[in-house]
Amino acid sequence: MQASWHESTMPPPFYKLTCSSSCVWERALLMQVHPCPVCKLEVGLPRMVPKTALRAREEFLYFECEDCGCLFLPESDGSMEETEPVVEWTPKSGPAAFVRRLMAGLHLWPPYMKAACMGTGDLQIFNRARLTKKTCLLDIGPGASVRVQGLREAGYDAHGLDVGSEDSLAAVSRMMIGDKWPNDIPKMFDLIVLRHALERLPIQTLAIVNKHINLKGCCVACVLLLGWAWRTYGTHWAQLNPPFHRLIHSSTSFSLLARESGFRIGRVVFDSNEGQIWSSDALQQNVPLTNMPTPTRSQRARMRRIAEALNLRQQGDSAQFYLYAQ
Repeated sequence: MQASWHESTMPPPFYKLTCSSSCVWERALLMQVHPCPVCKLEVGLPRMVPKTALRAREEFLYFECEDCGCLFLPESDGSMEETEPVVEWTPKSGPAAFVRRLMAGLHLWPPYMKAACMGTGDLQIFNRARLTKKTCLLDIGPGASVRVQGLREAGYDAHGLDVGSEDSLAAVSRMMIGDKWPNDIPKMFDLIVLRHALERLPIQTLAIVNKHINLKGCCVACVLLLGWAWRTYGTHWAQLNPPFHRLIHSSTSFSLLARESGFRIGRVVFDSNEGQIWSSDALQQNVPLTNMPTPTRSQRARMRRIAEALNLRQQGDSAQFYLYAQ
């Protein structure tokens, strides 16, 4: 799995995608049927993206916009099956709630560090967004119900929309399309965190979220980005998860969507890690993720240095956008 360029801390040269003139004509015809959802351009590159998690290799047709640079899965007919939402809007406290509230009361600041299932990335987001006990928080994304439960047990006004399953994703998608929020959560929030939810939810989600942010509130959008890993590994980039990921942004396309949704970008933090390298390396060599060999400590250290260099160059494969209403 180790490649020659792993010996240095600098990434390999980028390569450019090329295609024949007949391919250009074919992709132009295809994009006229499926224009870019962000900039509406009708010229782009069709990409067959494999779903490597399946034993039977399945491929999905995506398009890469030549203007804003996003990668999107065309909508079929936009219809959704009418089923009852299967979403834990406000999870109830578990049996360990009293113990965690007691630990949080020991004046160890910040108290959300005592919440269950809080990783380093979560703590950094809350620190940058200045989360307090008075903050009304909405967490949208896979695993939101578990994270929210830990925060509620620690005494925070936290609410969650979990999109980890197909049923809950469909329910939240219908909610965003119609802007029909459930009655058991507030309508306005001080902080809304979108944890890799924009890749899965309808394009109008960010504009709908803007309507539910208080005047001085903040929206933190944690998104995958098309950067060095996409240009290097292409459809073998391990972060791709078709068909759940319907839209993968570039920095340009997300900035455009944020502005059109009524937000200004206050801060951008690139937070990718070495996983984008060693897992994508395995897929490029046709090694399933389940059989992927674990890199040695020295290999992981080299790849971590590469990931840190990519983040400094704003070329990492994921980032946090701190958005504020204009």
